[in-house]
Amino acid sequence: MKTHILSLAFAAALIATPAIAREYAAIPGPDFAKIVAGSDDYEIATSRLAMKRSHNAAVRNIAQHMIADHTHSSAVLKSVLVSENIDVAPARLDAEHQQKFDDLKATSAKNFDYQYLADQLAAHRQAIGLFQTYYRSGTDAGLRNFAGKTLPTLHHHEDMVNKQLMKMPHGW
Repeated sequence: MKTHILSLAFAAALIATPAIAREYAAIPGPDFAKIVAGSDDYEIATSRLAMKRSHNAAVRNIAQHMIADHTHSSAVLKSVLVSENIDVAPARLDAEHQQKFDDLKATSAKNFDYQYLADQLAAHRQAIGLFQTYYRSGTDAGLRNFAGKTLPTLHHHEDMVNKQLMKMPHGW
């Protein structure tokens, strides 16, 4: 049953990838930066929550990686924005990310690790679509360079999370 559910989730993610690319096809640099900053904040917030709630060493290790890498990504993005003279409001969770965070926070202890990882996988697949699209067709050279340099880390996160998720009992 778990394999079937994960296979369906994987298939849905594959089907959604072209839609994600279309959604971001013509995104201006400041909008790209704002989405990335909000996404980084979400990854950091949910990973800090995982550090508090998870008792699984592998999940906590993933959360530590997420905090470190997305904190670094945020700092690099801020540096690019300054050098490119792009003004973007400080990041904070938008309504969608806040709702996802609140839902994760309300998840039972039994299901928390699985839900955290499932949320991370979805968020990273969406981020990969955004970064790939901006890297190919973005208009700001500094942000395109940032997108290209960040993609390997996002792919590493996706792989790391997916491998751990496949090992997890989902509890439902």
